[in-house]
Amino acid sequence: MELISLSDGDNGFRVRVLGRRSPGMLHLHDQLDAEVLITSSFVSGRLAMSLFPSDLEDWSRALDLLAAGQDICWRDDDHSPEIRIQPHNEEHETPAVRVEA
Repeated sequence: MELISLSDGDNGFRVRVLGRRSPGMLHLHDQLDAEVLITSSFVSGRLAMSLFPSDLEDWSRALDLLAAGQDICWRDDDHSPEIRIQPHNEEHETPAVRVEA
């Protein structure tokens, strides 16, 4: 399941949920495997990550802010990749995404 997919034709950014970490194991039941995919004309990258239900709730709130035209920062907790999205970057006059692991 894709949480977000942004592309301008040459560059792409996606966050995908791949599934449960260990279905049936109670202590890992709610942990999800996910990935961040970044592509461009000169580089491609994949970053694995884990999500909990609270991360998805935070993502929902972040998307509401993004829809209202505000910059967002998701998973700024020193243990996860930080994802920042600007709906309009004035320098480049486009949306901008930054991922820091």
